[in-house]
Amino acid sequence: MHYLHTGAKSAHILVYDRHEQRVIEETISPYMVLAMRNMYQTPVGRLMIGSGAHKALLDLTQREGRYMNSPASIKVGTTCDAH
Repeated sequence: MHYLHTGAKSAHILVYDRHEQRVIEETISPYMVLAMRNMYQTPVGRLMIGSGAHKALLDLTQREGRYMNSPASIKVGTTCDAH
């Protein structure tokens, strides 16, 4: 029986921040984590890679990247609220 591997860092990725010229760790949304686990850690998922599911996952990744680059993704006030 195959089990999906889970871990503390499974929902985080390293990203190069072009503005600050450094590598930072970002959180991946839960639906993207589940999609990637199903795609790469199950036999059925590995078969689907050649059938167009890989393109769908790539489209989701690019859409998430465009959102993270947009000003709409900035959360203002979270640091001030904590103090």
